[in-house]
Amino acid sequence: MTPPKLPRPRALLVAGLAASLGLLPACAGPTSSGGRAPSRGAETLPDGATEVQSGGGIAGIRSELVEARLSTAPVDRYGVPAKHPLGPGEDALLAALAGSGMRHDPGLSRVARELARTAPDRFHMPSSLIEGLMVWSGMVEPPPRVAIVEVAAPCGTTPAASGCAEAFRALAGEGTSIASPAGEGWLGVGIAEVEGGLTRMIVVATERTVALEPMPLELAARGTLKIAGRLLAGRQDPRVEVVDPDGTWRRIDVRGGNGKGARFSAEVPCRGEGGHRVEVLASGPHGPEVAANFSIYCGVQAPRTIVTRIETVEPGVDVAAIERSSFAALNHARTQRGLPALRWDNAAAAIARAHSQDMVDHDFLGHRSPTTGEAGDRFKKAGFVTRTLRENVGRGYGPETIHEALMNSPGHRINILADDVVAVGIGAVIGPPESEAAGAPRPIFITQNFFAPPEAAPDDPVADLHAKVDRRRAAASLPRLAWDPSLDPMAQGLADGIASGDADAARRRLDAQFQASAYAAISTQQITANDYGALADLDLWGERAPADGLGIGVATISAGERKGSIVLIVILASKTAPKGK
Repeated sequence: MTPPKLPRPRALLVAGLAASLGLLPACAGPTSSGGRAPSRGAETLPDGATEVQSGGGIAGIRSELVEARLSTAPVDRYGVPAKHPLGPGEDALLAALAGSGMRHDPGLSRVARELARTAPDRFHMPSSLIEGLMVWSGMVEPPPRVAIVEVAAPCGTTPAASGCAEAFRALAGEGTSIASPAGEGWLGVGIAEVEGGLTRMIVVATERTVALEPMPLELAARGTLKIAGRLLAGRQDPRVEVVDPDGTWRRIDVRGGNGKGARFSAEVPCRGEGGHRVEVLASGPHGPEVAANFSIYCGVQAPRTIVTRIETVEPGVDVAAIERSSFAALNHARTQRGLPALRWDNAAAAIARAHSQDMVDHDFLGHRSPTTGEAGDRFKKAGFVTRTLRENVGRGYGPETIHEALMNSPGHRINILADDVVAVGIGAVIGPPESEAAGAPRPIFITQNFFAPPEAAPDDPVADLHAKVDRRRAAASLPRLAWDPSLDPMAQGLADGIASGDADAARRRLDAQFQASAYAAISTQQITANDYGALADLDLWGERAPADGLGIGVATISAGERKGSIVLIVILASKTAPKGK
């Protein structure tokens, strides 16, 4: 959500990107979103661009790489209580936060002190740096929210020095502001001397939504990570996903976890030497969310340095250029892996842009909007029909770092690299400065909507469906269905009548045609779908012997709420009358 303004000009509140990411798994099927597909005309890049470069090069966005050398080696295990004594100033700062309602975690204080020492400056708390420090400290939660103050006084060693008490109070107020309104709130504090004779003081806070048993940070090259724990704060439906060192995404089977607070477990085998990115996903108040986000290192040491990118958005930057950069970056990631590039869709981009603005206006970040609902609701309201719909949302400080964070998150990565989508619309909105401090950063909210349009019916849908169903049954070693060409016109007549709004007359004609047929009984099934391609996947075609004779008819609805949808009529005919008739 949008951070509150700070009471002092040298105070700044920031948030790590990965903590702000959201994902929407694919929504596929005949009724993935209703309505009529709009006429969109030629599909072009935003502002008519014909070529874009991924990454930097956008006027008004500065980008540079920086390296942070860690003060110690990483911990050996995740989830083991840290031994981290606080300094005098940190004790005073923690005392000032006593009314925040959050509990102190020494591991988070270890993160806060190292962040205070290694952050490039008070305005830049890169998500990759915070993520790396969470791993270094053995914390599995996504990056926490951060509040920071710098003062020209030795508050770390001499908390009674002039100006320190006021700084503690200001930072304590912001620490309360970044506390989670629900769930288990935890905080850490850290103070470090930085260049220019300044003391940098940091509070980090997180909502703990999963409790995991201790796990090793480093494993043998062929080792297996055992995950066990339970979801907290009302979260449910645990899922585990992994990105291997070679970039391969995989979903891990989860045992248990049925119901709120139920225990679950999973095993993650190493696949190659290097870092494996692990996420525990759960269903939360704004849809799917990341409950845990951490790395394990198989056959190699965990890193002792963290390289991160810093991006700064200046006033007046071209938002369309940010969208183009995001588009180019995700297509570069796809084509590198042999996947087809996605085409740009202006209508989907408009929906995405409106959702990004909604997140800025209503202080939230997620898929489920209090005003517009889910992604499928937004597409339906726009009259946009899709066969498959996926959504990523994120918040960060530049297109490169947002893309890196999305690709480092298994759930978001699978949406970017999905093979069941063909187009994307991206909408970016730049939020207001995060504080009243001069030079305070402006966050970028971005929404990516990936989709596949519905498949249109071919010129001869009956023959096409016959062929597709025959291939499906042959692949399943099932006998060919008893297609009866004499039944197809009967089914087609009913389909045409329903599509044109004259269903009653069509049913009367069908009844008369049945009386003149060679069958003793018939039944009809009606299926309505937005996507013709879904008709070949019906469970009906997998049955062994549904009837002595089958006929089908396909028509497109010409008016009303379901205009543009496909009607399939299946006639199942029997040569014997039902018992009792």
